Amino acid sequence: MNKPLIDGNQQIQSFLGLLNSNRIAANTARILSQLNGPTGGSAIPMSMQMRLPELFNPALSASKYQQIYTGNLSAFGNNHSVADYALVGYLARRGLNSSEVDQVFRSSQLYRPKWDERRGSSTYGGLTIESIFKNLSQEGVKLNPQTMGSVSTSPVLKLQPPNSYKPTFIPNGMPSRRFIGPSISKGMRLFPANALSTLVALGAMGNTSLLISIAAH
Repeated sequence: MNKPLIDGNQQIQSFLGLLNSNRIAANTARILSQLNGPTGGSAIPMSMQMRLPELFNPALSASKYQQIYTGNLSAFGNNHSVADYALVGYLARRGLNSSEVDQVFRSSQLYRPKWDERRGSSTYGGLTIESIFKNLSQEGVKLNPQTMGSVSTSPVLKLQPPNSYKPTFIPNGMPSRRFIGPSISKGMRLFPANALSTLVALGAMGNTSLLISIAAH
């Protein structure tokens, strides 16, 4: 037996009122603190490592960039700041955007607390990256389009207030979905429009053949 839909906004609002705002703020601060500080090479995804063979490919002889990545500053007169610029410049030229540069730098032995020290509205690391990208752009070096615009290495986790997650009450229910794709039964279509569909099956069950058939259809 179908039951009529009811407006549950009041109950939801009461539940949200039980949430401890201080606890939410503490969790937010904890999450933000984890976005700073050093990481490790294991934190760099393989897809990014493959774009940086001079750093992560053990088959290659040690390059000067691999040396500074591991903390050897001798090629730069043991000048830490010069080595910072050299590594950031290498990463930018390899097509990484500002966030990726920051991520790789934090995994290197060059990282030091100074990287996160405030410099006005930015940080030492943020200004270093911004300066490198600006200089490369002026030199005509083709950069990753995602690097354009302001550069910040102090990511901000934008948490929406709890009330913004309330479901929308539709008195008469949601409108029926429109389906598209191959017809499977009595004119019914296989895929809902404007939505992602996933095909899940065990191996060797013909799922690849099915997808090819659907694509050909």
